[in-house]
Amino acid sequence: MKQPVSNQTVEFETGHIYHVFNRGNNSQRLFFTRDNYLFFIEKIRTYILPHADLLAWCLMATHFHLMVHVNEIRMPVKSEDNASFSSLPVRASLQVKP
Repeated sequence: MKQPVSNQTVEFETGHIYHVFNRGNNSQRLFFTRDNYLFFIEKIRTYILPHADLLAWCLMATHFHLMVHVNEIRMPVKSEDNASFSSLPVRASLQVKP
């Protein structure tokens, strides 16, 4: 698999497994309290689980790792008339160290 260039937009593909990770700037903390972890877990439930299976995860004070299997790559988006929904491909900006 070709490694993405830093900050390159990558389209997720159905049926593929991705390692999603990030860390705080200059290794600063992302999570300060238990509530910070719970807030992040709720965001995973809201934004990732409807589209992917969470195979593994690890949340640490300064960074996190998620391994996801993509089931659905389209998200509902309101159309211009605000009455109906259309769908757009899911894209992500990934940062990879050389």
